[in-house]
Amino acid sequence: MVFGMSHRSQNPNRPRTRPQAQARPAEKTAPHPSPTAILGAAVRRQRRQLGLRQTVLADLAGVGVAFLYDLEKGKPTLRIDKVLSVLEALGLGLTVAPSSVLVRSDVAPGEQPAEDPT
Repeated sequence: MVFGMSHRSQNPNRPRTRPQAQARPAEKTAPHPSPTAILGAAVRRQRRQLGLRQTVLADLAGVGVAFLYDLEKGKPTLRIDKVLSVLEALGLGLTVAPSSVLVRSDVAPGEQPAEDPT
């Protein structure tokens, strides 16, 4: 070994790598759960309360186990007919109600909506 040279410099075939910088952990903020996550949690809670395994509920609802897993995990893109089948099998229903926040596409941000003439 030659003094003043590192072990790495003695082997020219060895790839040179830089030490990886330590990534800072992202600050965790508690995001509001999505509506699909809330629905999924309700399905899971009811299934467990009834003592049903996912495979049994999937058979009762006529859906696949993978679909039920996705539903319970809050996947945002699921077929509504299958969701309704799972809810029915659990003795649950879906209620449609006005949202607490009304979003209108014809109003620019910061602008007041015009009075509806109808």
